[in-house]
Amino acid sequence: MEIYKIKEYLINNTDKVEELLHKYDFYKVKRYSKEFRFGFDTDEDCSVNRLKLHTLNYRNYKSDDSGDIITLIRKKTGLGFQDTIKNIAKFCGLFYSTNYIKIKLPFGGFYKNIEKIYNSEYASLENIPEATLDKYGRCQFTMFQNDGISLATQYKYGLGYDAENQRISIPIYNELGLVGVLGRYNAVEHDYKYLPLVKYPKSQILFGLIENYDHLTKSETILVAESEKSVMQCDSFDRHNIVAVGGSTISTFHKKQLHSLCPKNIIVCFDKGIYSKQAIDRLRMNLDECTKDNIDKVKQEIIIDKIKHLKLSNPYININIGYVWDSEGLLNDKESIFDRGKEIVDKFINNNVKWLDNEVKV
Repeated sequence: MEIYKIKEYLINNTDKVEELLHKYDFYKVKRYSKEFRFGFDTDEDCSVNRLKLHTLNYRNYKSDDSGDIITLIRKKTGLGFQDTIKNIAKFCGLFYSTNYIKIKLPFGGFYKNIEKIYNSEYASLENIPEATLDKYGRCQFTMFQNDGISLATQYKYGLGYDAENQRISIPIYNELGLVGVLGRYNAVEHDYKYLPLVKYPKSQILFGLIENYDHLTKSETILVAESEKSVMQCDSFDRHNIVAVGGSTISTFHKKQLHSLCPKNIIVCFDKGIYSKQAIDRLRMNLDECTKDNIDKVKQEIIIDKIKHLKLSNPYININIGYVWDSEGLLNDKESIFDRGKEIVDKFINNNVKWLDNEVKV
């Protein structure tokens, strides 16, 4: 059960929100025109906790704690993320499936049989048993450590190793559990660096959403990266307001999940060279136009066309949409800002973002 569907249902059924707060024994719940106010328990002032009706964002105005309806109930119950999602979905009468599917591994030992990651907007997404990961064990890798991913982060994200295919295994989770396994070839260069060990539709996964959820609901700005590696690099230098889409396409599902987090800003941080070839191909018919300025102009047009659908038309939420732009030539074409560490990431987010509409100070 996707987070955005739960929130859509509750926003459109505010009586259910009130019932939910009573179910979990919040104290003296009172509904106002734009929010609920309540105490966390009988010892707390009943006006300090506010839950907004149109976003389900939560804030405690005494402690300055914040989050959303999901993090609030997690805090109250002490349950894990997946159990909280299941309980809320069940309370709302929304369908969720915990039936495990049988899996067919895409590797048969020969690269001609390799399957690309399935990327349909409408592919079915079902959970697979956690025991699927047993064959990979738990490992840490010097290559990832050299890329700025700490050993602690590698352990946190459950990395393992597929010896048969020489790939680092990266478990992929949604709100209800394991849905797939991504494999990264255990060498710097390879024609197929990232391929699925257990396939899944990447258009329906925001990598890092589950691990970073509490931080994402508190943050005014959410970063959207291409690769799973970027999320882990950020984790290693204690930045957790980031998710990855597993490529250069932001699907409708990704958009809805991002909007449900209600940030003030979404910044797309794709690799520098992702649109270079497309820009050159557009200008190839007239070689005289293949200047750096023209290529940069076309690259920005391509990026804007890719991300403009992230704009949100909603009277209650205004989300600024931007993208990082390397105007100073600090990165090579194969790099993302995350490959260069915390200082470069901070520099780009603070100074090198182009906004689709108004200029924004992050």
